[in-house]
Amino acid sequence: MATMKDTTMQHVTDVTIVPEATAEFIAGLLERIEQLESDLATAEQDSRQKQARIDRLEQALKAMTTAPKTEGAMMSDRELLELAAKAAGYKVYNGGKLFRIWKDSNVEWVDWRPLKDDGDALRLAIKLEMDVSFGLGGAVIEQSHGKKIRELDDKDPYAATRLAIVRAAAEIGRRVK
Repeated sequence: MATMKDTTMQHVTDVTIVPEATAEFIAGLLERIEQLESDLATAEQDSRQKQARIDRLEQALKAMTTAPKTEGAMMSDRELLELAAKAAGYKVYNGGKLFRIWKDSNVEWVDWRPLKDDGDALRLAIKLEMDVSFGLGGAVIEQSHGKKIRELDDKDPYAATRLAIVRAAAEIGRRVK
């Protein structure tokens, strides 16, 4: 009478190893190992590329946040608006809290608030053919002579963008005679 141990041994001894099957099995294992190594190399390359992109973005953010916002003395909003209007060729009516311009296509004075109104700021940027880049909580405007105007505000990137546009226009207005 065979015991459980004897039966188990019997099954193991009944297995016949076929050289062709072993070669195919080993070839399959080697192919799978090569595929896994290739996948790992691709993942490592993707990881290096992602890290390089993160490093570039961090450098850009650092450059934007450490760059001086203005040269010389800070200008008041009114001074910025006057110079920006001058750059755009607008006639200015400056009465108290009102800031109005005489626009080319209108026959009346209109309120002009590019520091508060997205549309006024965008029209100013278009009129002056500004190169505006958006992102990272604000805007960067590269002027034709290479100077960059940067404004950042994570809480209100729209206000930062409007301010960057008006500051860039004021820089142009400062050079207009």
